[in-house]
Amino acid sequence: MMAGLLLLDVLILGAVWKYSNSVLERNMDEDITHLLNIYATALETVLDNTDANLITLARERGSLEELSNPDDANRYYASMRIAEKIQSLCSYNDGVDMLLAIGNYANDVSDASGRMTVFQRDEIIDFMEEKREKRRLEGKLPTGTSGYVQEEVGTTQYLLRTYDTQTYSISAWIQVETLISMLRKMDRSSGRHIFLLNGEGKCIGAILEKDAEKFEDQQNGGRTWKSEIGRGGLTLVCCVETSDLYGQISLIPITTLLVIVVTILLLFRLFQYMSREIFAPIRNLMQAISYVQEGNFQHRVENHCKNKEFSSLNAAFNSMLDTIVGLRIQEYEKQLQLHETELKYFQLQIRPHFFLNALATIHSMTFENRFLEIRAFISALSKNIRYMFKAGLHTVALKEEWNHLEHYFEMQELLYPGCVFYFIERRAEYENWKIPQMLLHIFIENKYKYGLKEGELLSVYISAEHVVHNKKRTLKIRIEDDGKPFPEEIVGKEYQNAVREDGGGVGFYNAEKTLEIMYGDRDLLAVENREEGGTRISILIPEDTVL
Repeated sequence: MMAGLLLLDVLILGAVWKYSNSVLERNMDEDITHLLNIYATALETVLDNTDANLITLARERGSLEELSNPDDANRYYASMRIAEKIQSLCSYNDGVDMLLAIGNYANDVSDASGRMTVFQRDEIIDFMEEKREKRRLEGKLPTGTSGYVQEEVGTTQYLLRTYDTQTYSISAWIQVETLISMLRKMDRSSGRHIFLLNGEGKCIGAILEKDAEKFEDQQNGGRTWKSEIGRGGLTLVCCVETSDLYGQISLIPITTLLVIVVTILLLFRLFQYMSREIFAPIRNLMQAISYVQEGNFQHRVENHCKNKEFSSLNAAFNSMLDTIVGLRIQEYEKQLQLHETELKYFQLQIRPHFFLNALATIHSMTFENRFLEIRAFISALSKNIRYMFKAGLHTVALKEEWNHLEHYFEMQELLYPGCVFYFIERRAEYENWKIPQMLLHIFIENKYKYGLKEGELLSVYISAEHVVHNKKRTLKIRIEDDGKPFPEEIVGKEYQNAVREDGGGVGFYNAEKTLEIMYGDRDLLAVENREEGGTRISILIPEDTVL
């Protein structure tokens, strides 16, 4: 609902702003278009009056042709009549700066307004005489201008219109500054940025004197209006800056806009408060619940709000999590103790089993009167017993397990001389890797009990290498032999079916349960029969235990 109100206010603000802009632009269009039309009409009036002066002067054709009469007297009287006519025409047209009539002799006739200096008048006369002389030398036909053209004579810009014949030329001259000055007198109150452009689109004057060099900036910085003048190829351009445009907005729309803007700001502040004091605490609480559902009991709700109700709720939730974690730790410790007890049970199963096998071996050797070998067997057995009874160790360094296996092979060699060949690939980088004590002993002992073939040599190869298992650094130990294959229940890990009444077959089951309890993974032991004969046992030992 708050978002809807905020959106509604924004839409109202946009509508009011758009309507105000449209009204402002429409009024501005009407105002400036009307203003430019007035100025254009005034300029056209000046140019029309000047055209009328030239036409009236052209009707004095007889006197004008006399300006080129070889007789001095005729030229004198003709120039007097033309001078009188020109003075009469200029007295009724204050927009024209100079009317000029010249013949083929140096007897020009003109009248200029007080806005022109003598130097400017002489520049114009020289310009026209050079033009007629150049035309005569080039053999061109007489010509005039089709309308007004812009000419720069000296340093002054003029609008020129002329009629030329072989015997005379008449012309009207208007300074661009004269037109600009006339518009400035009319523009005392408008304050608009109005420029006068020639036919090439070049600025030749500005009504505001400070704008004379700013036409490009004014044109690029706001809106422009144009009004073409019918004669002379001139164009009036009005430029209004954006700041001036919006400065015309009346008080009522501004007040409405301010009220809407203040309302939006208040709604925004209210939305911020609701987000910080209500929405954010609820979101944090729901996020904490999702973390707990995923099993992350270490996450706690951070309290950043000033709302007392949510502060109390967050504190209660965190306290509840602390209680749950405490109960879970207690339960975990109980499970850990249970696993340790179960592990000790498996260890105790391994040791008596080993002792019984050793005693049975000694017993059988006494019937054969192998007393010297019995003493050597007991010596090797004592080394193994000392290794087995290391107190409080769940894991030992791999090199210790390798040493124990060598002692065990030494002991078994006395019982089965020349029946077993073994090779342990001992690599120094793996010697300190921790593995469960007596783990490898289980499988080697199994080889002697079930892998030997009568009359054949049993070869046993033991190796280790680093692998990655479940994205963890792991040591893989392989035990391979070329003896009898494993029964199907051992390969299929149906160890319960392989256990006999005398306790035989319990070793594989104990080994897998030991790995599962210590490392929390049920897929660390693989037993298979090799296609080329014999068996292969693969044991994965992760770097860290879960106990």
